[in-house]
Amino acid sequence: METLLGMKSKVPKKPVLYILLTIGFFVILIVFDKLFGFHYEPVEYETSHDAEHIEEVPAYNADSTEQQSFTSHAEPIDSVAEESEIVTNPEHTIITPENLSTSDYFENLINNYKTNVLSKLEKNKSRTDIVIRYYHHQPDGNSAYVLDELGYYIHEREVDSVYRDFQSNAIFYGDSVSLNDLQIVSYTLINQGLPIKIIKPSRFHDSWKAHSIEIGADTTSTDKTSITLEQLRRISL
Repeated sequence: METLLGMKSKVPKKPVLYILLTIGFFVILIVFDKLFGFHYEPVEYETSHDAEHIEEVPAYNADSTEQQSFTSHAEPIDSVAEESEIVTNPEHTIITPENLSTSDYFENLINNYKTNVLSKLEKNKSRTDIVIRYYHHQPDGNSAYVLDELGYYIHEREVDSVYRDFQSNAIFYGDSVSLNDLQIVSYTLINQGLPIKIIKPSRFHDSWKAHSIEIGADTTSTDKTSITLEQLRRISL
């Protein structure tokens, strides 16, 4: 009996056992945390900080580089563009001194045109920036077709039978036609014997005929004096 009572007294009570188990559980958690724990917060902070730094620095450098490049190269780019336009635009490339005689003026005009425009066209190709709308009349013969040799595209238009016997005597032009083209076409026709009486803007000069030069007959101008080469030289748009 005494032995049984002694054994019971040696067995710890349940509350004490629970406390010991709880303490042991937390000790185990602390040990595992020290050995295998993951510190997310510092890693996330470092990563986000680096990402922000990487995004900001290139953006700033790119902007400053573009601004510096634009500032330092803006003028050269503009000057190159202007030079390119001078090379390709007959209105700027064909320069004729005022002290030339009228015949030399037009000879120089044609020669410059052949050098700066005609020579740059592909073989058997016509210009696409201007159209010659030609109303062919019987008395004209093949006069106007000489323009084809200068690279002009001739779009022949039908003529009313009432006007077929009138010789072409009028030239109409659109707003996009250069003075040089107008003078070259007019000079060529006059040299071919056509009595050009009037040269003026076409009816639709600022719309669908802006890039056209029209050649036809104006029956109201048959009695007018033909335009001379000297007058053609002084013409302005």
